[in-house]
Amino acid sequence: MLREASQRDTMKHIAALGKRQNYRRFVMAADTQTIEQIVAQTQRLSPDDRVRLIQRVLETLIPTIPIPQQQRLQYGKYKGGRMSTEEDFLIAEWHPTEEELNGL
Repeated sequence: MLREASQRDTMKHIAALGKRQNYRRFVMAADTQTIEQIVAQTQRLSPDDRVRLIQRVLETLIPTIPIPQQQRLQYGKYKGGRMSTEEDFLIAEWHPTEEELNGL
């Protein structure tokens, strides 16, 4: 009796699995038809409209992450006793040697 109940349960699971697989096949077929319809509609669009469509699809695929506002230097924060001269900038420039340029 226990064996018969186990077999019935197994048959129920197999039937349910078959229904799910058939449903998946139907959904995949419906998705394929829908995609083909969309492709056909897309082919009738102008190049500009196609680009706009691509942008809209990309917006759904790539989540927009808010970019934090950059912190700018505060004017006068590093103020010294005198203004920088052209000579100060020339001194601060990097003048690499041949060895530094060649990675030696």
